[in-house]
Amino acid sequence: MIRQNIAKAWRIAKPEALSPLSITPPEAGDILRRQLEMLSKENILSVLCTCVFYIADYNPKLLE
Repeated sequence: MIRQNIAKAWRIAKPEALSPLSITPPEAGDILRRQLEMLSKENILSVLCTCVFYIADYNPKLLE
């Protein structure tokens, strides 16, 4: 579930990337910027569970 939400965050922040760029989440500002853009242009807002990012921030080795 953690990796799935990190991958989704990367798809939101960098939709041109074919696969997740890292096991750590993208910058929150990049996610927010893209979410606001999608909301204003496409009327879409993706649901993203960011509470799992604490684990990746705390110790990324837990995800290896």
